[in-house]
Amino acid sequence: PLTTYTIPSTVTKLGDYCFANCSELTEINGIENVKDFGKGCFMNCPKLDKEKYPQVKQNIDEYLNSLVHEKHQKQLEAVQMDL
Repeated sequence: PLTTYTIPSTVTKLGDYCFANCSELTEINGIENVKDFGKGCFMNCPKLDKEKYPQVKQNIDEYLNSLVHEKHQKQLEAVQMDL
């Protein structure tokens, strides 16, 4: 299983879900060079220290917020259709 990964210094963007479900991942080197994180990059990576990698926490928070917003939007659309 993947436990450590070094992001090449030339990489500034990570794709959606690129590390999702890497349950053994504990260390990511080179994350400070990344400026654009795809949605859900770090979902289900419980061993990543959110204090050590604030970008990870921010990415997870943004993704969860988008899910909540999407759910509420669908509920609102359903109510509007019933009107």
